[in-house]
Amino acid sequence: MLQSSHVYPTTTPRKAAAMLNVDSLLASIQRGDTHALKALYEQFGQQVYSLAYAVTQDKGTAEEVTQDVFLKVWNKVEHYEPGTNFRAWLLSMTRNQAIDRLRREKKERTQAVVWDLERMPAPSQFADDNIRWVQRALSEHLTEDQREAIELAFLNGLTHEQVATTLGAPLGTIKTRIRDGLQKLRKAWREENPA
Repeated sequence: MLQSSHVYPTTTPRKAAAMLNVDSLLASIQRGDTHALKALYEQFGQQVYSLAYAVTQDKGTAEEVTQDVFLKVWNKVEHYEPGTNFRAWLLSMTRNQAIDRLRREKKERTQAVVWDLERMPAPSQFADDNIRWVQRALSEHLTEDQREAIELAFLNGLTHEQVATTLGAPLGTIKTRIRDGLQKLRKAWREENPA
């Protein structure tokens, strides 16, 4: 059962309030509240659409993927674990749905494109210890902007251009966020794992 009173360590009060709001919305969705689904869509719909478009490169397909993703949230909300990164879970589902849609509807695309999409790393492919360290380091050492850009680039397999489109920021800004964020992560890793 989803809990709306979960405590989120190492988060700012604003981020914790947003997370609590998401957990509250998900709990309401689990009880069949369509207004909660609409509120969740208003909060995350543009990000889902942007990622779907970045993968499919087709507006109509991206709209259908977005609809499918929120339908899956409605039907499978119990698969989300409260306290985990809902945005990453949602975008991972979006990526998978977009790839599935490409397989079904874009058969004229070359197998090489599909193969490249399949090779994008998914969060579940990382070892548990490493993913826990990365999740902690992302929240402890990076700004929210740096964390979002790095999650999209490395956990969701987007190019810098796709990250810029998804976040609605200039490409140069995204490259700077990713570069600065990676430097902070490298420094944190060296401090915690001296040679």
